[in-house]
Amino acid sequence: MAYALFGLAIKHIVIGYPIRANAIRPCTKRCISSLVTLNGAQSTGADGSLITYQWSMATIPAGSAATIINPTTVNPTFTPDLSGQYSLKLVITDTKSVTSEATVTITASVVNAAPVANAGAAQSVVTGAVVTLDGSASSDANGDLLTYSWAFTSKPTGSSAALSSATVAKPTFTADVAGAYVLNLVVNDGKVNSAAVTVTITASVANAAPVANAYNVDGTLDTTFNRNGKVTTDFNSGSDYAYSILVQPDGKVLVAGTGNYGFALARYNIDGSLDTGFDGDGKAVLTIGSYTYDTIYALSLQADGKILAGGVSNNNFALARYNTNETLDPSFGSGGKLTTDFGGGDIVRRIIVQQDGKILVVGGSDSFLAIARYTVNGTLDTSFGVIH
Repeated sequence: MAYALFGLAIKHIVIGYPIRANAIRPCTKRCISSLVTLNGAQSTGADGSLITYQWSMATIPAGSAATIINPTTVNPTFTPDLSGQYSLKLVITDTKSVTSEATVTITASVVNAAPVANAGAAQSVVTGAVVTLDGSASSDANGDLLTYSWAFTSKPTGSSAALSSATVAKPTFTADVAGAYVLNLVVNDGKVNSAAVTVTITASVANAAPVANAYNVDGTLDTTFNRNGKVTTDFNSGSDYAYSILVQPDGKVLVAGTGNYGFALARYNIDGSLDTGFDGDGKAVLTIGSYTYDTIYALSLQADGKILAGGVSNNNFALARYNTNETLDPSFGSGGKLTTDFGGGDIVRRIIVQQDGKILVVGGSDSFLAIARYTVNGTLDTSFGVIH
């Protein structure tokens, strides 16, 4: 009687005298692409006689190309390439040509990868809008089904915004107060959580165009101005504001401030209509720098009719000079505009053109008075004082 043994399973093979194959069970749960070392060292021949080894694949997952390396040795190896069960057979033969066999089964699976959360793109909305969040781009490398967990990290003071559901891919909430809503998303693949990610929703009050009013000397609205004494102009941004006004010698009115995040300048005819000879539609927006709210706070008119506008950009003094048709004057500064850094939060409040054409600009830098003088071409006049 001879025995082929594996674990508690015993096969009985009648061969005349004892010979035993034993494929020692390695760790039977392996990850795909992990090297598996087999072991037939406990196989024995009759009376300790020499034996030979022959390993083979009995069954493998459909589509697998796994092969045994050194199949005639006591410790061959193979690498599972697909998930599923790999059944391997060991046949030993002794010097009398008597054989015995045993099998071992290895189960391979894909190592679990943590899922990746994706909370979607940042959004800008109007206050009162219903916001739809989107975590559907979250992913799992193993293809596991994901669950979602949303939560507010912060929201504007006074907001009572609440999620329609914290556990769906696309919950909603109402942005009831202007400000930033920051939300956190974590996904789970049934085994581990993802790293948390956030998305910011910025709500702002719906745009209201600035209003220019014209009054009679007795304080009543001048109905010859736009037929009712007032006019609004939209610069197509969330918030348009006017901070400076100037009446030209011909009666046309320049109004300046911020619109669409840049220097905003409009010119009106005497009757309140936009002057289409000014940039084609009566209004213009100029971006000075990278700061999102370039703003004009001061206007001045040169003797030749050119328009000087001053304000702030990137916390620096900002100046621009326009021709009478609103095109930038390329002879001034860099392409018609310039900035000057006083080292703090710098802002222009007043512009005065001297008789010699030099330009005096006054404003502030943090808590200090700031004054600069420029030559007619926009370079700093180094004969004027010391800038602190």
